[in-house]
Amino acid sequence: MAVPGDTEKVKAVLLADGWHFVQPGSFRTDYFGFVQTEGSNHSAFSFIDNGESRLCPNGSVIVGQMTSISAFQIEE
Repeated sequence: MAVPGDTEKVKAVLLADGWHFVQPGSFRTDYFGFVQTEGSNHSAFSFIDNGESRLCPNGSVIVGQMTSISAFQIEE
């Protein structure tokens, strides 16, 4: 899944367990693993869940592989 150009505008992400709502400005992308090697493509995301979906308590930090995201909701 391609990441939206302005990650500051990510409002929610759809994961296997449902929609997770992102605290404004907390969505980040990076690489995961102990060592990043040239050509590695292990991209990851993290964000703070605002608790709106009731899947996680407010303030929970969610981290995972980018391939686990099915969709994004973006602020207009």
